[in-house]
Amino acid sequence: MSLPPDWRPRIIFFDLDDTLIHEAATDEGVVDEVAALLVPETRFAPGALFATVHAAARQLWQQSGELAYCRRIGTSALEGLYGDHDGDDPHLQALARYLREIDYRVRVWSLGLGSLGIDDPSLTAEFARTFAETRRARHVQFPDALPALRRLAPRARLGIITNGAPRIQRLKLDGSGLAAFFDPRIISGDLGVGKPDPAIFRHALYLAGVPAESALMVGNSIAHDVAGALSVGMRAVWINRTGESGPPSIRPDLVVTTLDDLTDPGV
Repeated sequence: MSLPPDWRPRIIFFDLDDTLIHEAATDEGVVDEVAALLVPETRFAPGALFATVHAAARQLWQQSGELAYCRRIGTSALEGLYGDHDGDDPHLQALARYLREIDYRVRVWSLGLGSLGIDDPSLTAEFARTFAETRRARHVQFPDALPALRRLAPRARLGIITNGAPRIQRLKLDGSGLAAFFDPRIISGDLGVGKPDPAIFRHALYLAGVPAESALMVGNSIAHDVAGALSVGMRAVWINRTGESGPPSIRPDLVVTTLDDLTDPGV
């Protein structure tokens, strides 16, 4: 698979989470870091605390009454442990109200730590506070992200199409140090729909003033980034860092394992 050698995109849209910045690995890494800080004498099995906290978060998240909305815009139970879900959308407001009313962060940590035999309310509150503060400040670029953006910026406009709650995604983008590269910046929570819905891609093209045939999407999710872009006539690059197999029904124009491979021809 390859992009046409004589084709040059007028704009290249990027996904954010796990394309340009670490997301899943950062969540687990910060949990381990906070545990080492607050309970250094305790030896959890690798990934054990993250697993119990994640399970507790999913359990309470599903009781919010806004699960369908969260799936539509792509905001997660783990983001509820540190992010700001306030916003203009009534669904977002209902979610934020639920999280405050049940003291979501403390309850999640209480359940997660309790599963491992730790029942200490003051320690639980400290876990909730320290994780939230640490995770809000931790938005780690993949090492190939900044070089790729610097290389591509002189050759095409760059934009972002990312799923998530507006304030959380802006926090990640600003905190990563990459925000200045992108215009437009499309966040699903601002629209009420997320990838792979064709509407978010059409909105991005409209804001960019670029036809679909002149736009390229780069992302790590073949189901969301690639399939969504292809559905509106954009070309798409799948960055497959983990070597997984994609469904034969979705055919990206190019598959790369690193953003270093986004070079001529095509991009």
